[in-house]
Amino acid sequence: MVIRAGIALIVGGAASMAAIALVDLVALLNTVLLVEPRARVQWESVPGFVAVMTILGPRLAVWW
Repeated sequence: MVIRAGIALIVGGAASMAAIALVDLVALLNTVLLVEPRARVQWESVPGFVAVMTILGPRLAVWW
């Protein structure tokens, strides 16, 4: 019974760490590919960059 509880804690801990890593990865990709509005506003001063990344962003995400 104690062994099962230990295994459950280890598997649960690993699953929660994987979920946190996935959320962090999605947040990073949203920033890098200019999906989130805050990232677009930061690059607004560079003419054409946001337009190019709006077109290339989804294609880059598919290639990864």
